[in-house]
Amino acid sequence: MERRVRTLAVALLVLVALVGVGLALTGGVAVDGTIPLDDDDAPQVDVVTSNSEMLLDGEHGGTGTMEIVTEQGTIVIDGPDGTAAQVHEDDITGEYTSVTQIEAGSGLTITPEDKPAVTVGGGIDSVEFASMAVDDNTRDFTYTASSVASVTVNEIGATSETVVAVASDGTVLDQTTVDSSGSATFSELDSGSYDIQIATTSDPALSGAKPSSGTTVSETPVELSLNVSDGDFGAVQGDSVEVEFFDGSDNSSLGTDTLTSNGTATAEFSEPDGGENSWYAIVEDSYGHTVNTRDTNGGAFTFNAPSEMRIYSETEPDQLISQDVSLRVRFFIGQDEQQVVERQATDGTVSLEGLPVDQRFIATVRANDTQEHTYRRIVVDSLIETQDVYLLNRSEPNSEIIYQLDDPTGEFPPEQTTLYIEKPITKDFDDDGEDETRYETIAGDVFGASAQFPVVLQQDTRYRLRVESEIGSSRILGAYSVTGDAVEPLQIQRVQLGGDADSGASLAATLEGEGQGRQIAIRYRDPAEETTAVEYRVVDQRTGEVYVDNTTREAQQFADFYNLPANASAEESFAVEYTIERADETRSGRVFAGDLPEIVDRFNVGDNVLRVISVVLILASMGLVAIYEPMLAPITGTSTASFLSIIGAFAAPNAVLGIAGAISVLVIIGGSRI
Repeated sequence: MERRVRTLAVALLVLVALVGVGLALTGGVAVDGTIPLDDDDAPQVDVVTSNSEMLLDGEHGGTGTMEIVTEQGTIVIDGPDGTAAQVHEDDITGEYTSVTQIEAGSGLTITPEDKPAVTVGGGIDSVEFASMAVDDNTRDFTYTASSVASVTVNEIGATSETVVAVASDGTVLDQTTVDSSGSATFSELDSGSYDIQIATTSDPALSGAKPSSGTTVSETPVELSLNVSDGDFGAVQGDSVEVEFFDGSDNSSLGTDTLTSNGTATAEFSEPDGGENSWYAIVEDSYGHTVNTRDTNGGAFTFNAPSEMRIYSETEPDQLISQDVSLRVRFFIGQDEQQVVERQATDGTVSLEGLPVDQRFIATVRANDTQEHTYRRIVVDSLIETQDVYLLNRSEPNSEIIYQLDDPTGEFPPEQTTLYIEKPITKDFDDDGEDETRYETIAGDVFGASAQFPVVLQQDTRYRLRVESEIGSSRILGAYSVTGDAVEPLQIQRVQLGGDADSGASLAATLEGEGQGRQIAIRYRDPAEETTAVEYRVVDQRTGEVYVDNTTREAQQFADFYNLPANASAEESFAVEYTIERADETRSGRVFAGDLPEIVDRFNVGDNVLRVISVVLILASMGLVAIYEPMLAPITGTSTASFLSIIGAFAAPNAVLGIAGAISVLVIIGGSRI
């Protein structure tokens, strides 16, 4: 009976609390199980207890507030009528506070006594949260939601910074900015169940911009580069940084590069002008952090492209044309040479400011006093590659040559084929204090409808001729020595050669001609047209001297001819060592031109091994012959040794071979008399 009265008393007290009578208790009431607490203007809260005391009339603090006071701690839940939640007394305080069975409606604020408040909304079903701090690499809160949910956290620091809600797998579910009070609201959290860390994000850091500070570039297209580092790359949330490069002159985009780890972003400045060029980059990461290098650098980065053309004397190639000579220079630029720029040279130089440095054009140079210097036309494939023009003083013996294109192959239409007349020039090209010799283009232009190109060249001088077509075919036609006025036909030979069927491309070398007209012919053909570059050099097999230095050809087929020097031995042997860049493969090898000694070199066998093999072959040949006719064994051994010596496999003095041969003959003669 007494227990029943106590139970009824508890029930009465609960009822009083629920209807808001406000019965004051001097202490807690022992309760067990799930206790529903409700108020017309506050959330419904189910409190799960385990035979412990709970104060039923805690201070509400105003309309919409439900305060739960238990032996384990106090928690306040604020929200309008119609919202609901369940709290277990064991989950109110401690490392994490847990609230389940949430019906958040427009918002439910949960404030345990030992942590800052958390407000939940949307489709959230449950939340478990700690005293939160950004970037501490610990779980800040866990939530489950049936639809898009929101969570507002408080007193997390990082005022005015961007913070992200990061799932345990590194996925960023939402990001926001912390307000001045240290609160942040994640309003677009995905449905599902997630463990969340709160992390700040950082701006990308930039360095190492190239080219900059007025650097002069030496090739096109110009590669722009910018080093990017970001603290978020190594964080659990990761990052993606997009770098877009711009031309500083007109703000046009040059390209975009995206990084997901510390590294270098690059783009190409494909059409710089002569003189100063500028560029900048705008960098943006996944979290909206944006950096404009014009702001951080105090302006755009700059670099210089070649800004002047130098005009030299052909016979004194390190001397600019005197300032007393007035020179008119014309540049014919673009498709069909529709743009013409005329400038006057001063002290042997002419400004290239504003001209495209990576476009092919024709330059003509005429001395106003034409009696002193020859008129020259020159093909400029790129101002990066060519800034020098050479004029011939008419006081030098000279001849007018008319080169006439003769193309039975049909691969070199005159309107699309350019003739390059090159001469070996010796001077200090790289300003290192030592002279170098290299082929420089002296004159050249498109043959045109007439299929002819007239030019005045120095008498008794050797030049090299090269033709290229717009479709990528090319030929080095070899040397030409000027001996007087002439009309010279330039016949184009077909590139016909075999090659590996598997490779789809072939390179061959032959030694052609007789006497002083001998030349090495190097032919290449790629029927599949997948070649990006062919690099080769010609090496003397006997001396190891490099006869033709590394030459790079960017063509699907070509035929290059190199005249041998007058003092070259008739027994000269050459190897052409090559590397072919083609599609997704790189293939290296060598082919041979000239005398027989090249044969053994094809197998790359060491000298000691060759000597052993040669001795074995000599003895074996003598032994086999001796079985049938002993007297022929000496002459057989001598003949074998002579052959191996000829092909370079066995080194034996000619005198020794001669004496051995004579003895062998005497043996045969003497034996025949027995």
